[in-house]
Amino acid sequence: MSYNNNSSERTRQTLRSGYISPEVLLGDTPTPEDDTFSIACLAYHLLQGSAPFGKHSTLEATVRNAAPSSIRKLRPDTWAALQQGLNLKRTARQKTPTALLNTLQRKQQKKLLLPLAGLVAAGAVALTTYQLLSSWSNAPEEPAATRTTELELTPPDTDTARNTTESAALINEEAVPPHSLKKA
Repeated sequence: MSYNNNSSERTRQTLRSGYISPEVLLGDTPTPEDDTFSIACLAYHLLQGSAPFGKHSTLEATVRNAAPSSIRKLRPDTWAALQQGLNLKRTARQKTPTALLNTLQRKQQKKLLLPLAGLVAAGAVALTTYQLLSSWSNAPEEPAATRTTELELTPPDTDTARNTTESAALINEEAVPPHSLKKA
């Protein structure tokens, strides 16, 4: 849309930008510090939901000596790194956008290091516990051929089974007389 308009209209739209460094808006040759400024403006907008200087262009912000409002959800050291990238003076910004992003990334990695170490330690404890429990449940048993049970030693006797059934009783209960079982 910008290129469809005439050149004077394009210049007016560009001068209203809140994402281009003031030096580039004034006609200076862009440098990596200017790219750092633009990346910082975009990051600010993504985190805060609005442009760093509101509805003002960066030229208006420079004239008014405005500064973006702080982002409360960022830690102070992370905000300081982003604020350096948003500086309206070229010399005060990080030298390259990569330097800004690396600084922001390092600040966030510190926050993740402790939970990650805890997760690794918990995983090691869980694995060790599993290995120990597995070795206990898989303890060597007697071979099945040498193991004998009481049932294998006594031959089946129908009279013994009937007598056991006839004299069956619960603990602390009287046995049922054998003649009452036969009638039922």
